Amino acid sequence: IVKKWIPKVGAEDVIFHNLAKHAISMRTEGLVELPGISFSNLYVELPEDAMKEYHTLETEIAEEAAEGSTTYTTEDGVNIYIPTSDVLSGKLLQIAGGALYTDTATHTFATFHDEKLKALDDLIEAATSPILVYYYFESDLLRIQKKYKNKIPVLDSKRPDVQSMITQWNNGEIPVMLAHPASVGHGLNLQDGGHTIVWFSLPNWDNDKYQQANKRLYRSGQTHAVNIIHIIAKHTIDEIMLQTLKAKEKGNDRLMKSLDRTERTAV
Repeated sequence: IVKKWIPKVGAEDVIFHNLAKHAISMRTEGLVELPGISFSNLYVELPEDAMKEYHTLETEIAEEAAEGSTTYTTEDGVNIYIPTSDVLSGKLLQIAGGALYTDTATHTFATFHDEKLKALDDLIEAATSPILVYYYFESDLLRIQKKYKNKIPVLDSKRPDVQSMITQWNNGEIPVMLAHPASVGHGLNLQDGGHTIVWFSLPNWDNDKYQQANKRLYRSGQTHAVNIIHIIAKHTIDEIMLQTLKAKEKGNDRLMKSLDRTERTAV
């Protein structure tokens, strides 16, 4: 049995009004002067064989996953267990990025295409300032590192040398740096080193990680307009996910505005 819950007309206003009695917004937007920010998409098309695998997962396997766990067999005869629709969503995102995990225990993955790698290469060659590249899956990181022979440093807030790397980045000594959005969430100041972010793969519906990762460069102290570039696989979950992230942020903005005591009358 599938149920769909639809809020009543005006429910959001009532919820926000009641929340405003007990909370306030702590946003810095409007209080700190920041340069502009722009968002753009660099589209790639999946090769025919990769698109075939994607469509099979998206249609046939999606129907089976909606009824319970299922198993998907790739064109190469590899069986992949898919217990839930959420796992299926991740698999679609993986193929859009270029590689599909075939064994979660060993982290083995199969490469289906390199279209995003080619697009990233074009962006790096054309860059006139440092680039911060976000990846989501470890397979993305490994494939990028392999292409560039491990010459691109990876920023991880848990590494003992993280402060040294941040200093190098902010001094403009690192032309390209990789990072996972979960490892650079809150508090890292990277705004002095560059003003361009490239999303190699999106953070799997997580708007908080997406927004916080972008704010590593778009924050107080940034002196240049910030460019956010998404590498998007056409006709895939990439496009849906990006639209969802935008919709979530609009909802978040409405909530935060309702809690901003400078924007509303007392309740």
